[in-house]
Amino acid sequence: MANDAPVVIPLMLLMLLSGGALLTLLFRALFGSRHWHEADGVVTGTKTSTSDSEGRLPAYNAHIAFQYGVGPQTYDGEMAVPYFSARTARQVIETHPAGTAVKVYFNPKKPAQSVLRIKSPGIWMLWIVTALGVFGFFCIVMAAGSLLFE
Repeated sequence: MANDAPVVIPLMLLMLLSGGALLTLLFRALFGSRHWHEADGVVTGTKTSTSDSEGRLPAYNAHIAFQYGVGPQTYDGEMAVPYFSARTARQVIETHPAGTAVKVYFNPKKPAQSVLRIKSPGIWMLWIVTALGVFGFFCIVMAAGSLLFE
Protein backbone atom coordinates (compact mmCIF):
# COMPACT_ATOMS: atom_id res chain seq x y z
CA MET A 1 0.00 0.00 0.00
CA ALA A 2 2.93 2.37 0.52
CA ASN A 3 3.47 2.47 -3.26
CA ASP A 4 -0.06 3.88 -3.67
CA ALA A 5 0.76 7.00 -1.59
CA PRO A 6 1.92 9.19 -4.52
CA VAL A 7 -1.41 8.62 -6.27
CA VAL A 8 -3.79 8.62 -3.29
CA ILE A 9 -2.59 11.83 -1.63
CA PRO A 10 -3.10 14.06 -4.74
CA LEU A 11 -6.46 12.35 -5.28
CA MET A 12 -7.48 13.14 -1.70
CA LEU A 13 -6.32 16.75 -2.13
CA LEU A 14 -8.32 17.02 -5.35
CA MET A 15 -11.41 15.67 -3.59
CA LEU A 16 -10.89 18.12 -0.72
CA LEU A 17 -10.53 21.09 -3.08
CA SER A 18 -13.54 20.11 -5.18
CA GLY A 19 -15.64 19.59 -2.04
CA GLY A 20 -14.58 23.01 -0.76
CA ALA A 21 -15.42 24.60 -4.11
CA LEU A 22 -18.83 22.93 -4.10
CA LEU A 23 -19.59 24.16 -0.58
CA THR A 24 -18.41 27.67 -1.51
CA LEU A 25 -20.73 27.74 -4.53
CA LEU A 26 -23.62 26.37 -2.46
CA PHE A 27 -23.24 28.98 0.26
CA ARG A 28 -22.71 31.78 -2.28
CA ALA A 29 -25.91 30.71 -4.05
CA LEU A 30 -27.83 30.58 -0.79
CA PHE A 31 -26.37 33.61 0.98
CA GLY A 32 -24.53 35.65 -1.67
CA SER A 33 -27.33 38.16 -2.02
CA ARG A 34 -27.59 38.94 1.70
CA HIS A 35 -25.83 42.29 1.30
CA TRP A 36 -27.76 43.35 -1.79
CA HIS A 37 -30.17 46.26 -1.63
CA GLU A 38 -33.89 45.77 -1.21
CA ALA A 39 -36.69 47.12 -3.40
CA ASP A 40 -40.44 46.72 -3.49
CA GLY A 41 -41.69 44.64 -6.37
CA VAL A 42 -44.79 42.95 -7.69
CA VAL A 43 -45.30 39.47 -9.15
CA THR A 44 -46.28 39.75 -12.82
CA GLY A 45 -46.77 36.06 -13.57
CA THR A 46 -46.14 32.50 -12.43
CA LYS A 47 -45.94 29.05 -13.96
CA THR A 48 -44.61 25.59 -13.20
CA SER A 49 -42.58 23.33 -15.45
CA THR A 50 -40.96 19.92 -15.26
CA SER A 51 -37.48 19.04 -16.38
CA ASP A 52 -37.37 15.30 -16.87
CA SER A 53 -34.04 14.02 -18.14
CA GLU A 54 -33.62 10.36 -18.96
CA GLY A 55 -32.06 8.52 -16.04
CA ARG A 56 -32.53 11.41 -13.62
CA LEU A 57 -35.18 12.31 -11.10
CA PRO A 58 -37.58 14.92 -12.43
CA ALA A 59 -37.26 18.48 -11.12
CA TYR A 60 -40.38 20.57 -10.72
CA ASN A 61 -39.69 24.26 -11.29
CA ALA A 62 -41.65 27.18 -9.91
CA HIS A 63 -41.16 30.22 -12.19
CA ILE A 64 -41.97 33.62 -10.74
CA ALA A 65 -41.78 36.73 -12.94
CA PHE A 66 -41.63 40.05 -11.14
CA GLN A 67 -41.08 43.76 -11.71
CA TYR A 68 -39.29 46.23 -9.44
CA GLY A 69 -37.99 49.77 -9.52
CA VAL A 70 -34.57 51.18 -8.65
CA GLY A 71 -34.65 54.95 -8.77
CA PRO A 72 -36.35 56.03 -12.00
CA GLN A 73 -35.59 52.71 -13.75
CA THR A 74 -37.98 49.73 -13.78
CA TYR A 75 -36.59 46.21 -14.14
CA ASP A 76 -38.14 42.85 -14.94
CA GLY A 77 -36.85 39.72 -13.27
CA GLU A 78 -37.63 36.04 -13.31
CA MET A 79 -36.66 33.35 -10.90
CA ALA A 80 -36.94 29.59 -11.41
CA VAL A 81 -36.71 27.51 -8.26
CA PRO A 82 -36.36 23.71 -8.59
CA TYR A 83 -38.17 21.37 -6.20
CA PHE A 84 -38.33 17.60 -5.75
CA SER A 85 -42.12 17.47 -5.82
CA ALA A 86 -44.80 18.99 -8.02
CA ARG A 87 -46.88 19.73 -4.92
CA THR A 88 -44.16 21.92 -3.40
CA ALA A 89 -43.70 23.85 -6.65
CA ARG A 90 -47.47 24.41 -6.82
CA GLN A 91 -47.52 25.61 -3.19
CA VAL A 92 -44.91 28.24 -3.97
CA ILE A 93 -46.83 29.39 -7.07
CA GLU A 94 -50.13 29.51 -5.17
CA THR A 95 -48.64 31.74 -2.46
CA HIS A 96 -47.29 34.18 -5.09
CA PRO A 97 -50.13 34.92 -7.56
CA ALA A 98 -49.82 37.80 -10.03
CA GLY A 99 -50.20 41.13 -8.28
CA THR A 100 -48.63 39.97 -5.00
CA ALA A 101 -46.21 42.45 -3.45
CA VAL A 102 -42.72 40.98 -2.94
CA LYS A 103 -39.36 42.13 -1.64
CA VAL A 104 -36.75 42.05 -4.38
CA TYR A 105 -33.06 41.95 -3.59
CA PHE A 106 -30.85 43.44 -6.30
CA ASN A 107 -27.13 43.80 -6.85
CA PRO A 108 -26.32 47.50 -6.27
CA LYS A 109 -23.55 47.30 -8.90
CA LYS A 110 -25.86 45.66 -11.48
CA PRO A 111 -29.47 46.53 -10.58
CA ALA A 112 -30.84 44.26 -13.31
CA GLN A 113 -29.44 41.26 -11.36
CA SER A 114 -32.03 40.34 -8.74
CA VAL A 115 -33.54 37.56 -6.67
CA LEU A 116 -36.54 36.91 -4.48
CA ARG A 117 -36.13 35.18 -1.16
CA ILE A 118 -38.78 32.53 -1.26
CA LYS A 119 -39.37 30.61 1.95
CA SER A 120 -39.33 27.17 0.48
CA PRO A 121 -41.25 24.34 2.10
CA GLY A 122 -38.49 21.98 0.88
CA ILE A 123 -35.31 23.92 1.77
CA TRP A 124 -34.60 21.47 4.60
CA MET A 125 -33.96 18.82 1.92
CA LEU A 126 -31.06 20.88 0.57
CA TRP A 127 -29.49 21.02 4.03
CA ILE A 128 -29.90 17.26 4.52
CA VAL A 129 -28.31 16.48 1.15
CA THR A 130 -25.43 18.85 1.92
CA ALA A 131 -24.85 17.33 5.37
CA LEU A 132 -24.91 13.79 3.96
CA GLY A 133 -22.50 14.80 1.20
CA VAL A 134 -20.04 16.31 3.69
CA PHE A 135 -20.34 13.24 5.94
CA GLY A 136 -19.77 10.92 2.97
CA PHE A 137 -16.74 12.92 1.88
CA PHE A 138 -15.15 12.64 5.32
CA CYS A 139 -15.89 8.90 5.41
CA ILE A 140 -14.09 8.48 2.08
CA VAL A 141 -11.12 10.53 3.31
CA MET A 142 -10.91 8.53 6.54
CA ALA A 143 -11.13 5.21 4.68
CA ALA A 144 -8.43 6.29 2.23
CA GLY A 145 -6.25 7.48 5.12
CA SER A 146 -6.59 4.18 6.98
CA LEU A 147 -5.69 2.23 3.82
CA LEU A 148 -2.76 4.51 3.18
CA PHE A 149 -1.25 4.44 6.64
CA GLU A 150 -1.88 0.84 7.80
